[in-house]
Amino acid sequence: MKFKISSDVCDKIPGIQVAVIVFRNIKNQKKSSPAMQLFRGAWAQKKSEWKNEDKYRQVGELIKKTQVDGRILPETQLLESTARKIKRGNPREEKNNLYALAHYLSIKYLVPLECKDLEQVEKDLQLDFITPTKGKKANDFEVTDQTQNAVFWLIDVGSHSKEDFPTLPDQFASVINKYCGSTDPSIFMLNCDNREVDLEYVSEKERQYKLDNPLINESGGDLLASEEPAPYKTNPAPAIKSIKEKLVDFMEAAAKNIGIEDQYIKDQIEIETPATEAHGEYSSNIAMRLGKTLNRAPLELAQSLIQASPLPDFVDAIDTAGPGFINFHLSQNCLENRLEEILTQKGKFGRINIGEGQKVLVEYSSPNIAKPLGVHHLLSTILGQSLADLHRAAGYDVVSLNWLGDWGTQFGKLLYAYKNWGDEEIVKKDPLNELLKLYVHFHEEAEKDPALVDKGRAEFKKLEEGDQENLKLWEWMREVSVIAINRIYEKLGVKFDEYLGEKMYLEAAQKILKEGKTKGVFTEGEQGAIIVKFENDKYPPFMVQKADGTTLYSTRDLASIRDRIERHHPQKMLYVVDVAQKLHFQQLFETAHKLGIDGAELVHVSFGRMQMPEGKMSTRKGDVILLDEVIKEATQRTEKIVNEKGRELMDEEKKRIIDGMAIGAIKYNIFSQNRETNINFQWDKMLSLEGNSGPYLQYAYARAKSILRKAEESPVAPAQNIKKDSQISLFSMEEARKAEEEKDVQPFQHPAEQELLRLLPRFPEKIELAVHDYKPSTVTTYLYEVARAFSTFYSEVHVLTTSKPDLRKSRLKLVRGAAQVLQSGLRLLGIDVFERM
Repeated sequence: MKFKISSDVCDKIPGIQVAVIVFRNIKNQKKSSPAMQLFRGAWAQKKSEWKNEDKYRQVGELIKKTQVDGRILPETQLLESTARKIKRGNPREEKNNLYALAHYLSIKYLVPLECKDLEQVEKDLQLDFITPTKGKKANDFEVTDQTQNAVFWLIDVGSHSKEDFPTLPDQFASVINKYCGSTDPSIFMLNCDNREVDLEYVSEKERQYKLDNPLINESGGDLLASEEPAPYKTNPAPAIKSIKEKLVDFMEAAAKNIGIEDQYIKDQIEIETPATEAHGEYSSNIAMRLGKTLNRAPLELAQSLIQASPLPDFVDAIDTAGPGFINFHLSQNCLENRLEEILTQKGKFGRINIGEGQKVLVEYSSPNIAKPLGVHHLLSTILGQSLADLHRAAGYDVVSLNWLGDWGTQFGKLLYAYKNWGDEEIVKKDPLNELLKLYVHFHEEAEKDPALVDKGRAEFKKLEEGDQENLKLWEWMREVSVIAINRIYEKLGVKFDEYLGEKMYLEAAQKILKEGKTKGVFTEGEQGAIIVKFENDKYPPFMVQKADGTTLYSTRDLASIRDRIERHHPQKMLYVVDVAQKLHFQQLFETAHKLGIDGAELVHVSFGRMQMPEGKMSTRKGDVILLDEVIKEATQRTEKIVNEKGRELMDEEKKRIIDGMAIGAIKYNIFSQNRETNINFQWDKMLSLEGNSGPYLQYAYARAKSILRKAEESPVAPAQNIKKDSQISLFSMEEARKAEEEKDVQPFQHPAEQELLRLLPRFPEKIELAVHDYKPSTVTTYLYEVARAFSTFYSEVHVLTTSKPDLRKSRLKLVRGAAQVLQSGLRLLGIDVFERM
């Protein structure tokens, strides 16, 4: 679900600011007397203040700022309606806590706002003008005592300072949490430069709407025919240079200070993380890289670079190692400040701007229609979604594409099978599985009678020539396929901005054929087929048209590349497809270049095959392992674990954890392995609560949140409550021993604290590296390191029971930092986290 500020609002009120707050797991069933008192108190205060007409006029002036051409923002209309009731002395009914608090906050701060029950939202939310209807009352807040998940949005049109307004969301969140409870409220700040955000929430109504309308995009158009998909925009990362960027600046300045020309150092400085802690937080091999070029000894050059510029204020020491590595040791103050950045930026920490101003298209999943999704689709689907999300987090404008295999000879075979052996009533009950059976049956019969292959080709030729019977059957097959695969995507948390299909490009493919022949890129091969030959036999010939005149997916791929470049103007296009298609993409990209279809970097992000315990898979033979069955198996295995280890959990909570843990385990199992090699799918390893697995990281987060909850319940360390004259007990003796042990210990001094302090700030760097290498495994490896370091930390130091307040405070900061990084990292990978497990 997204929240957007309409372009019309930005045109008319360019300085508008909007804060969006998402609350989860609200407890709103019973009315709270303090919440109601706040509501009544604010009402009485404003009633008294507005006896002064000048002060009451301020409300009218605020409303006028949102009135344009007889239209108004509904949120301000609601505030105006409330103000009139207060002025007249007619208080609103106290319906529930959330309702009362929303009114309290709105009138106290004079902020137009709206709040809705997220489960009642069917489509994306949009801030836009409405035309008031004469005599019609303003809509009221749409929350009830049954509301558990809600969204608030607050609006500023210049009534608050730009410094004050961003502080309001935290105040609002604090009030709602205090009286209604909530799980980690998410806060998003929007303006006209950044007017759209994904709320990372899907309601049951929205889910059902998308299932009922699988080909409808956010704009209400047909995804398969959409020409201009809505762009995905994210909250931009703060414009703060990372430590690595600062070190690059330092090295560039040092190189210039010793007379090295720009041509030798431009884009040559790389900052890396040393494998050994003794070598500092960062290192550079620039001295070794420049040593050969400048004919200087690397170690001597490294020493010269170190001495050429003053030590940066965030660096404690710089030294050399080995043949000429330059090592940087960050100051303690810098490390602590970086931890504060994590705690301040919260969910925004990690977002970077390396892709600012660049658009990337990511194509993934790309199943053939009329077949159920098999587990072999899982890698492309999961890896592709993660690469799209990683690029978004890196500041790129991303368009995610699903290239449906909806055309080709296989559909001729399926049409022949359906006409000869299909039963309409049976197929309608379970379309994809029954169509798969027919496809398998065709190949079984074709092994006995090879002539059937030609009959299948003849059916496809009729389809391509527009035969109405075949076309109608094909359209039905496509429709039921999209509906079925969307149900699986929903379970996996996978989303697409555009669905494309090969059929869309039949006409464009003919133009490509004509153009290629005219330019001499396409030539006639053996038996009349049209092919592309490559210089020096770089690749085998690339067929673009069969001898019978029908097109191939290669031709349609070329047409689609041109279409994507012309419509989206991307800098890069990623194709997340398995390694078996390596040659196809080499031939495809080279042919596109020969045709002059340039303007974007084309990248095949390949991955190995998935190795299942059950063995290899073949659609033709019918021994495909269905993706839905894999999800069911993971869910059943997870349910057993959760029932054994989470007996205190409520049933609804258990179900949420089971589903999230099962999907998270599947995803993490894929992400954590090198995508370039074959991926081993092992059930026991995948669902383990120990070692490098999704549940292990989810459990680490839950443990951190448990510590923070206990800290709130017991805000003072036990040792501070021990009186000198109290009766000696084992408890007091232990606390006294601990106090003596810790009397000289300073915050962040313990090795386990230092490890976390150095590790947590590296999250943005890992995102950058993952984007650069197209490897989500970079992020999972890092998150596993964080989880392990956190486990060591809480097992080796006292957090809640420390005898010193400053130690408790600093250690709780580390717990919050670890929880935040684990939450942000897992959510970036589409993996849920839980408050308790």
